[in-house]
Amino acid sequence: MVCPGSNTFHPPPSSRKQNLLYFVVAIGRMTDVTPTTVHTKLDLSLDFIKQGSMEYFTKDYNKNTKVYKGQIFAPSKCGMQYGPGKFVFMAKVQFGKAHLRCAPTYNDFHNLQRTSKLKGAALCT
Repeated sequence: MVCPGSNTFHPPPSSRKQNLLYFVVAIGRMTDVTPTTVHTKLDLSLDFIKQGSMEYFTKDYNKNTKVYKGQIFAPSKCGMQYGPGKFVFMAKVQFGKAHLRCAPTYNDFHNLQRTSKLKGAALCT
């Protein structure tokens, strides 16, 4: 389980290679959205990847900054569309592919996080 407000990624108890389910949290932008009949592929440019999630993304060596590239998939029934701006991508990984669970805008996520802290509630995926 990943709590976005925490500083630590809590991996599953057994080896990552043996498990079929992990959680990925990353902050960045959509660069392309490709719908198919089965799923929608989101190509991402990421500024931040939560520790423990880096193995699912690759560093973009064409830039001098720490930018990563990667893909996340969503069911086609979700009707995902390209959106400008920065998002917090939360996904579960099954069989080596990250499947989108939630993608609030960066500002919306921080507003939800701030509200949760004021109420004393936990904001977790």
